[in-house]
Amino acid sequence: MEKMNRNQMGTKEVKSGSLPPAVNSKPTKALDKILNQTIEFITDGEKEIYEIRNYARREYDDLEKELIDLKVETSSLIASVDKLYQSYDLNRKKLINISTYSEEELRRLQEETEQLRVRLEIEKNKESTIIRRRNDLEIQLRSTKDLNDRAEKLSSDFNIAVSLLNGNIKKMTDTIEDINNKQALGIKILQIQEEERRRIAREMHDGLAQQLSQVLINAEFSVKLLDKDINLAKRELNSLKSELRDSISNIRRLIYDLRPMSLDDLGLIPTIKRDVESFQKNYPNRNLQLILGEELGEGNFTLSETMILTIYRIFQEALSNIRKHSQAKNAQIAINIDKDDLLIRIEDDGVGMPDISFAEKEIDHGFGLSIMKERVDLLRGDINIHSERGAGTKIQISIPLGQVDEKRRKA
Repeated sequence: MEKMNRNQMGTKEVKSGSLPPAVNSKPTKALDKILNQTIEFITDGEKEIYEIRNYARREYDDLEKELIDLKVETSSLIASVDKLYQSYDLNRKKLINISTYSEEELRRLQEETEQLRVRLEIEKNKESTIIRRRNDLEIQLRSTKDLNDRAEKLSSDFNIAVSLLNGNIKKMTDTIEDINNKQALGIKILQIQEEERRRIAREMHDGLAQQLSQVLINAEFSVKLLDKDINLAKRELNSLKSELRDSISNIRRLIYDLRPMSLDDLGLIPTIKRDVESFQKNYPNRNLQLILGEELGEGNFTLSETMILTIYRIFQEALSNIRKHSQAKNAQIAINIDKDDLLIRIEDDGVGMPDISFAEKEIDHGFGLSIMKERVDLLRGDINIHSERGAGTKIQISIPLGQVDEKRRKA
């Protein structure tokens, strides 16, 4: 967003929280009233969205339950059709040897075969109907999920708006520069919080919740199979063990992503080294090189709690981009101290990016490079990104160590 000088601001247009320097009581009260009305309007809209989310959630649960029942019924019906077809096919083969039967036996066999044919046709029609219904349910489930996701995003946007509007209106008597800086910082903090909440919710919904839903479906399916096919039920239950192990692993990974215990127990550098070793183990065909400055490498340099966590989060984002998006065979992450600045350099030889526009995609772009930039900005740092399609990506970050004055501890 382009900065504007004070003398360029007109009275009809005010940019990103910029206000006239003089604010007396009457305009303040009038503005406070407008803000309260706006908050009330947004709150009412948020309630309606909440109702839509609840409806979508209930509809999704009902459709999912119906889909479970249909899958069980489909499985039973398929088995019934197969059994009927075997009987019908056996009778048809018997009819080939007409000479071996008496006239009465032949008549009974023909009637039985015809009855089997009719039953088989009816069961096949039922099977086709159920399969069509199952496909329709799956489409409805996806639509309902999309509706729920859109409602969640709108709710998140409303939360940001209400949080901003609920700020103390009297603070607008401060200078324009202070207001702009505080508002920009507040917006960035809110955006990061909402993005992290959305990311955690998305990971739990798309990963853990779906895994557990599948476990529930398979468990119910296994219970119904116990009375029909005990061997198949055992195989399904053994499969459930593997699915539950995956779910537990995902829970542990999510907890680790939220706050690695090793960050408190071992420190920043050992945690980063362990993550790099884990990356190399999981992706043996990729070469990731970690370069630590002498002070960091020896572990005798003290950093604030906020600085340690920020460095680690930036490192996580860099690792995630290399793993998910870059398609790089070789990558390098360098962290070192230069006088009063912390320097981070991230390079890869991946596919690169044709265009980087934080100004237009800070929120919609996702939780990757955009959030990395937000973290650096919050610490008054600088970030420079150079990337070309097919030529890899290079990210250079500089963070002034003096910006954070909290209690310091060894990295």
